[in-house]
Amino acid sequence: MIISSIGKVTIQIVRVDQVGGNEVVVQAPVVVSGVTYTPGARLDIRVRTTGTAPTLVETKTWPDGTTEPSGWQRSATDSTAALQGAGGLAVMGYLSGGVANAPVTVAVDDLSATKP
Repeated sequence: MIISSIGKVTIQIVRVDQVGGNEVVVQAPVVVSGVTYTPGARLDIRVRTTGTAPTLVETKTWPDGTTEPSGWQRSATDSTAALQGAGGLAVMGYLSGGVANAPVTVAVDDLSATKP
């Protein structure tokens, strides 16, 4: 998820290259319709992966305290061989060098990973 300086919320699907450690875009970013971030607000995010060769990755985000969207806002498949088995979960915060209102806090609450 990417939040712009004007509160625009964008989501995309990326993976980390197992050799160089670089981000690889699996599906390009899209602005989430109807969701605008304001300082101090909370956003919920759900990511689901299913299947192998290819693996289907789906994601959605919505304002905390509102109804979760029934459909996925982004979905893509990835057949990268190194990612077709059990893996891990990571959350990363990043602040662009051009930001003038640092520090900015990123907090993660109620993180869970479950195997259906």
